[in-house]
Amino acid sequence: MIETKDISVVIQGPVYPGITVNTVQNVRKHFPEAQIIVSTWKGTDVSELPENIDIVFSKDPGGVPLYDDPVILNAANRQIVSTMAGLRMAKRKWAIKIRSDMYFENNNFLNYFDKYPKRSDNYRFLEQRVITSTSFAPNPRREPKPYHPSDWFFFGLTRDLIDVFDSPLCPEPETSRYFETHNRPIVKYDSWIPALCQYSAEQYIWVAFIRRHMDLDFKHCFDIERGNIEHSEEIFANNVIMLDAVDIKYGSYKHQALHTGFDLSLMYSFCEWQKLYKKFCDKKYKTPLLDLEKIRRLYYAIRYRRRIKLNLKSLFGGKFKNQLRYEK
Repeated sequence: MIETKDISVVIQGPVYPGITVNTVQNVRKHFPEAQIIVSTWKGTDVSELPENIDIVFSKDPGGVPLYDDPVILNAANRQIVSTMAGLRMAKRKWAIKIRSDMYFENNNFLNYFDKYPKRSDNYRFLEQRVITSTSFAPNPRREPKPYHPSDWFFFGLTRDLIDVFDSPLCPEPETSRYFETHNRPIVKYDSWIPALCQYSAEQYIWVAFIRRHMDLDFKHCFDIERGNIEHSEEIFANNVIMLDAVDIKYGSYKHQALHTGFDLSLMYSFCEWQKLYKKFCDKKYKTPLLDLEKIRRLYYAIRYRRRIKLNLKSLFGGKFKNQLRYEK
């Protein structure tokens, strides 16, 4: 049983007025004895935050636009800097990494940590698995983006989270503006705008982590050649537990429609991760008969149809062709 006194919670990112203070209070409610660390930028006004927490300030590395209309900045370097600054201050055995606009409804996700003990001999990079979310973690069998975990939430051994995030900063501007000088694949299923970046922030951090443990030939975010989908799946099976956000019971004060206002049809479900666990780690494991998360997504799409354009074919088995075409 993991006790909250053994957990450090790293709340990383900008301090949003009227929001981040609620995140801190919410964390204190559900993790009453945890060390709480807010990791933000030099010059940030933190007067609204309570005194019984740790605060660390880092120089903002900034971000280069990966899309120009509207301007969207690549957050990879900011996430690396703020997350690592917080994890270096962590004093407890276990750590949670969250954004500075999030909240929990309970801490029941802690009960999942020991449920999947078996691992294969290949690609065991972490001492123990870390728990992540399926939200915005594309299944590369539907959307060709291997090595793309969600970066909203991480829980695991503090030393394992340090291993994941202790990456060199991505070189700029060549990372964020990669497809200005390289042909961009024409992708049928793409949950993101036609961004210019070589890798998404999530992919850059995860791929840098993998490359500290093995050679990886992964040229850009859509590179599904040379077995990258299969390698990505086995690495996920051995190093993470991918829970649905409704199982983790988290939400966002900033994005109130996190679970109901976005098309998540291309994303992993917890059931799909369990199938990876069965395939690569425990052949005897019994996967659920129903994928409840897919049913929930369908329900939300019907109820909030004006907000969500759900790709039903993708959600229930549609797959892209393995050969990608490139813009000329």
